[in-house]
Amino acid sequence: MAHGPISISTFIEEIIKGDYVIPHFQRDFDWQPNMVSDLFKSILHDYYAGTILLWNLEDEERKLKMWDPLWGSEKNKKPTKAVLDGQQRLSSLFYALCSPQKKFPKKESYYYFFIDIDKLFLGDMDDTIKYTYYGKYKDNEHFKIKEKKWCIEKGLFPLCLLSDKQFMNGKGYEEWIKDYVKSRKDNEDIEVTDFQVSRKIDSILKYTFLTENLEKKDIREICTIFANINSKGLKLDIFDLMNAFLYPKNIQLRKDWENLDNDLLKQVDTQMKVYILKLISLYKQNYCSSKYLYNLIPGAKIKDRQGNERVLIKNTETFKKLWETSLIYSEKARKKIMNNGMKDFGAIKHSFIPNTTIIPVLGALMYHYDLKLKKSISEEEFWKKINKWYWCAVISQDYSGSSDSIMARDYKEMVEWFNDDDNKPERIRKINSVFIEELNLDKIKNTNNSQYCTILSILSIKSAKDFFTGRTIGTYPINEINDHHIFPIKSGLKIQEDKIDSILNRTPLLQETNIKIKNKKPSKYVKEIARKLKDETALEKLMKTHLISPKALKCLRQDDFDGFIKERNISIKKELKKTIGIFEEEKNSSLIAPGKDYDNRVNYISYIEDCEEFINIIDPYFKENSIKLLREGLRNNKSIKSIKIITKPDALEDNFKDIFKKFSKQMKNENISVEIKVLIEPKIKSQLHDRYLITKNKAYNFVSADTVSRGQLSHIKEVSDISPIFDEFWMHGEELIESWNKILKTRKAN
Repeated sequence: MAHGPISISTFIEEIIKGDYVIPHFQRDFDWQPNMVSDLFKSILHDYYAGTILLWNLEDEERKLKMWDPLWGSEKNKKPTKAVLDGQQRLSSLFYALCSPQKKFPKKESYYYFFIDIDKLFLGDMDDTIKYTYYGKYKDNEHFKIKEKKWCIEKGLFPLCLLSDKQFMNGKGYEEWIKDYVKSRKDNEDIEVTDFQVSRKIDSILKYTFLTENLEKKDIREICTIFANINSKGLKLDIFDLMNAFLYPKNIQLRKDWENLDNDLLKQVDTQMKVYILKLISLYKQNYCSSKYLYNLIPGAKIKDRQGNERVLIKNTETFKKLWETSLIYSEKARKKIMNNGMKDFGAIKHSFIPNTTIIPVLGALMYHYDLKLKKSISEEEFWKKINKWYWCAVISQDYSGSSDSIMARDYKEMVEWFNDDDNKPERIRKINSVFIEELNLDKIKNTNNSQYCTILSILSIKSAKDFFTGRTIGTYPINEINDHHIFPIKSGLKIQEDKIDSILNRTPLLQETNIKIKNKKPSKYVKEIARKLKDETALEKLMKTHLISPKALKCLRQDDFDGFIKERNISIKKELKKTIGIFEEEKNSSLIAPGKDYDNRVNYISYIEDCEEFINIIDPYFKENSIKLLREGLRNNKSIKSIKIITKPDALEDNFKDIFKKFSKQMKNENISVEIKVLIEPKIKSQLHDRYLITKNKAYNFVSADTVSRGQLSHIKEVSDISPIFDEFWMHGEELIESWNKILKTRKAN
């Protein structure tokens, strides 16, 4: 290994000749303009800027089709040196000093860099390199002639002129220096000579990098050295390192990714190419962290806990097939997540995807099903479990941040659940009514939060319609859709700053609608919408697609922010429970059991929450505890208009009348009528034994509140409609308040 210093001027000359190339397994030039500026600041102040690692190519290597030129440069047919470590720095040097006719990477403009000579001699070390950009390319003549006066006035020397030998060695450079010094002669803060200025500018070309040159190494050795260097320095991600290891296997991973004709998949996440590898790893070995990805290298031997060796992927052809398959299933997963059909997940914009790290897990599960489970498990059953898992995963926020272990565990547990219905994943077991109720939605404020995006996705699935056009939001081009404030920030209303940006005050709308609303108070723009619709029912229906209930709509019309937030919080949480399937699950597994006090309460309350329009209860021993649980369920149910309860006098306590009066009065304030009738005729009341909960289109054999509290073994079970039986009992009952004394006498007689 040879080593020694090489000056920037020498580097530039050799890059212009096309001597330097980049191996295909390297990543692209991806520095930002400010990073280029920082490099030149270090050079200008003679700071250490790292070592450059080069590989001296032999004739055999020069012929290989594995070389790319540095950004903006031309490649020689027979390059002499490959850059293994230092591509970003050399590309930055070449781009700034030679101004190639190529736009800056990942930008739509041409960037030009300058030494701020004024700042340099004023001692402002942190602001000595500036840059600007133009939509059209500017050659050296532009800066030497057209922009010379402007540059001197600003004290900016264009770095691109340093590579112009005719300018630097002729009178042009000398005159530029003289003109600058002359222009500053009246500035007492900047007293410089021609020599001082030229010496500082020239120091850039004279700056040297320490270089290490590898000689007579084959491609396998080079890839290993490259990978080891970069893994220690954490300069490349796992995809770059896998490129290095896979290249000797005739696999050009980076080129395959770049040539992929699927921009929608590429735009999901900058790490999407890594997720493709993780999908393969999940399917092949149930794990996906970086150390396991190396097992995907064809021919790599891995050991199990007993020390037995095996090869996960036998050859190059097998890997390539897996890569292609992974691309297919990653795209299937993306479509499922971003489409907004009835069975899709509704993230209609890339920024609305709750967690991009869930894509490889979903893709791997779909792949596993198609290959191994399709004959034994119906597609309907498969998607039923996937839907349950997906919504639990994104609302949990466990996939945010570092999630390799979460991904692996979910994949493994889901595969086990497919094979055994009783083996439910922990992810699903932990998301219940209590979890949803405890969400602080008023503190969830941007699309960096998976719960925020989950709610936006649910709004899309509910076919949220634009306020003014009435069209479903998901039918518009995604660049026209954004999540906007319902109560505008500058509406002039007094609104708590910590709640104004929460998801409770946000909903997807067209940009043109947001412009129409602008800073209007809700009362004003809702009036405009109502005028356009000319139908109150249509307005309520429109708002419901945004999970804005009639009560919340009333708050909008009254510019009542706090009331609106409260009502929308209820609606969103109820919809979350329905989407996740919490109601259905709790009803299908409604075991009331000892030691499950908290779950027992949740079960009872969830049934009350899911009732529609009315609640009719048959309970021989309806007590104060029953009223408390009923009230809990009603907090998240705003559809109930009436409640009727039938009971017997046997267990009524002396203070129950007063308790019921307070409860019914409070419910009346919430527009809910509550009545209790008591069966006192011996023949009729003897027929009253079991408990039932009856609501619109559903009826259940129910449990008492005391059974729930004590955790006595019992079940809740759906039954056929028993409304006629309820009506028969109701006809024979005595009204609690009016007949209280009569009821008390009956109770005492018993």
